[in-house]
Amino acid sequence: MSFLCGSSAVVSFGTTWCGPCAVLAPELATLAAALEDVPSLEDLDIAKVDAEEASSLASRHGVGAYPTTLWMREGHEVHRMEGAAPAAALVQLTAMHLSLIHISEPTRRYAISYAVFCLK
Repeated sequence: MSFLCGSSAVVSFGTTWCGPCAVLAPELATLAAALEDVPSLEDLDIAKVDAEEASSLASRHGVGAYPTTLWMREGHEVHRMEGAAPAAALVQLTAMHLSLIHISEPTRRYAISYAVFCLK
């Protein structure tokens, strides 16, 4: 698993029967699409892990609820979120916790519009 070997990663642990996991799946795909052209994130991995199939890995990371999403940098957890969230929040969390310095204007607007929405 590359996210354990030093690269930055967003890793979501879930199951096939979990409703919030199903809600989060397309949001993770949108996150991947929004960040795919960001030069500073060429080593970023975005992964979904079936926590039942990889139970020892989930246990090693203290996953007790589904979905649990981890932001990892250099093999260390820097942020954890339990539950589903919209892609805009995932973009913002990735920018904050994985030192995303140069994000494209459309991605920045997407993240900022979500932040403004949350503050109202």
